[in-house]
Amino acid sequence: MNTKELLMRDKYHGHADAGSLENDLMRIAAGEPIDYVIGWKPFCGIEADLSLQPLIPREETEYWVSECIRFLGSETRRGGSHFQNLRCLDMCTGSGCIAAALLKAFSFASCDCVDNDPQMLKAVWLTMERNSISPERYRLIESDMWEHVEGVYDLICANPPYVGEQEEVGEGVREHEPTQAVFAGDAGRAALSKFFEGLEEHLAEGGPPVPNGTFERGLAYCEFSPMQEAWVQEHLTTLACQGKICRDQYGRARFLRMGKRVLYA
Repeated sequence: MNTKELLMRDKYHGHADAGSLENDLMRIAAGEPIDYVIGWKPFCGIEADLSLQPLIPREETEYWVSECIRFLGSETRRGGSHFQNLRCLDMCTGSGCIAAALLKAFSFASCDCVDNDPQMLKAVWLTMERNSISPERYRLIESDMWEHVEGVYDLICANPPYVGEQEEVGEGVREHEPTQAVFAGDAGRAALSKFFEGLEEHLAEGGPPVPNGTFERGLAYCEFSPMQEAWVQEHLTTLACQGKICRDQYGRARFLRMGKRVLYA
C-alpha cells in the first residue's frame, strides 16, 4: 500500500478533498513522519493518538508490551477476579499507548501515567478518549520520574529515553519527535539509572500468585538499547529485584523483566 492509499484509509477513511491530501503528501515529502500526518498509530489493539506529536510507538515496544500482557495472561483464561485492583504504573508515558493497552487487556486494572511534560499528559488523555477508556481508571501525574509518585504498584512499565545525545538515530527523529523522550545524558543511561533507583520502593511485594504460578504482584518491565546490554546486566547486581534480560522480535536485548519473587516462564 503506497503513502496516498495509507492516508486515504487511515486518516480520511476513503473521503478526502484534493487540497488536504496534497498538503499531507507535501508534509511527508518534507520529512515529517507519516504517523504524525495520519494522527494515530495502532499499538497492541489500541490506537495511540499522535496529534500532539508524542514519541511515535515503535514495533519493539509493542512487542514487549504484548509479551507482558501474554505473560500475565488473559482474564478469560485465568478468571478476572485475579486481576481486580491490579495497580499499574506507566513511567515516561508519552502518548499513553502502554497504559491504554494494559487497561484494554485487563478490565479490572487501573493505571497511573507519569511524564515530566504536561503536553504529553494531554496526549495520554487524547489516547484514552480515542479508545473509550474511562477517566476513573487512570491518573495523570506530572513528575520527573519518581519525584511526585507515591504508593506501590503491582505492575510497572517504562520506556524511558535511552539514546545517547551523540548517537545516530533514524531519519526525522531529531527534527520531529520530542528530544526529551528519545535522548538522555550519560550515554543514554541517565533516565534508566533514575528509574532503577526508585523501582524497589514503588514495586509491590509479592501477593497471591495467579493460577499457573508464574506471577506474583510486583512485576516491572523496562525498555533499553541493545548497546546497553552489558551495563544493564551489571546494574542488575545492584538491585534488590530479580531481573531477566529479554530479547525483541529481532533477537536483540531490548527489555528487562523484573520482580520481587517472580518465577520466570
